[in-house]
Amino acid sequence: MQASLKTSFASTLTDKETAALPTLGRVNRSGGCREAARDIYEVIEQFGLTEASSLVSFQLLVRVFDEQCEVVIGPDASVAVRPARKSDCDGVMNPADPDARYNKHRGVGYLVQIMETYAEDDLPEQDESTVAQPDLITHVSVGKLTMHDQDALELALDDVAQRGMRPQQLLADSHYGSKDCLTQGQQRGVEIVSPAMTAKGSRQGKLTLEDFELDNSGRIVRCPEGHALLGISAGIQKLQVVFPQNVCEVCSRCKDCPAAAVGRTSSRFQYTPARVRQRERRLREDTDSFRARYRWRAGNEATMSRFKHQMAMARLRVRGMASVTYTALLRALGLNIIRVAAYRTAGMTRRAI
Repeated sequence: MQASLKTSFASTLTDKETAALPTLGRVNRSGGCREAARDIYEVIEQFGLTEASSLVSFQLLVRVFDEQCEVVIGPDASVAVRPARKSDCDGVMNPADPDARYNKHRGVGYLVQIMETYAEDDLPEQDESTVAQPDLITHVSVGKLTMHDQDALELALDDVAQRGMRPQQLLADSHYGSKDCLTQGQQRGVEIVSPAMTAKGSRQGKLTLEDFELDNSGRIVRCPEGHALLGISAGIQKLQVVFPQNVCEVCSRCKDCPAAAVGRTSSRFQYTPARVRQRERRLREDTDSFRARYRWRAGNEATMSRFKHQMAMARLRVRGMASVTYTALLRALGLNIIRVAAYRTAGMTRRAI
């Protein structure tokens, strides 16, 4: 079986509600915010040793104060709202939904991971009466919006393995393509097909190790402009090459070359054996064979779009990790039912013809 993995975002608040329920760490810290912080502090001091301290709502109030406020030590011991740069994005964003988290790019909500099957079905059909089998969602998990995608891979692989649905090949984006993720897949007998992250600086037009010419042992032979190196030193953990200073100073790519970084007295470039292996991987991914193999992951984007909009996962009317997880599972099941129903309907129509 082959599968594809993708991340989605689920919000439990509308735009209007988000603006109406701010937290102290995300709004203007003058006036009302300082007054609210003082009020919370006084409530905690007054009822902290009473039976009210056992209430969930009181404990949540204490948590909000600890995460977003602080007591300024001084003669008057004033209370202030902690600056945004010191606030943790993993804290409570909304008292009405304490499990929701904040992400700079996505706002407040939850992270949804989806895995679905796929088939390379672009070959001509041998029998016109047959219908291509539908792609089905095999795994759904909901996590905090602060969790990195790669941290969800191991849980996803273990989940499908326990239910006897482990794929032989898994397509995923570059967030799941780290060395640790590839190792996790190998340990479970799953081949992770995922592109490596873009080399640092390449998007800004800088030269990277991928642009240099290397020999079979991973040592640089010449630079992208065809200039030979002056010397090389190879250790167990690091390799270093040196280019002629007078040549690099007049080179047209001097400002973009890592060997001519600002502040260096010599034109040298250091890299590691792990970086060489990463270079080889990126070059393999730049081939037509890899693109032909990886292009099937694009179908997962359509599934995610239908999951968010057709199944109304973009804005939910429930709150809390348990409720959001329950809703995501049911709506993924609903999408599977829709696909199977369409498959059976198409099959009966073709047989009738």
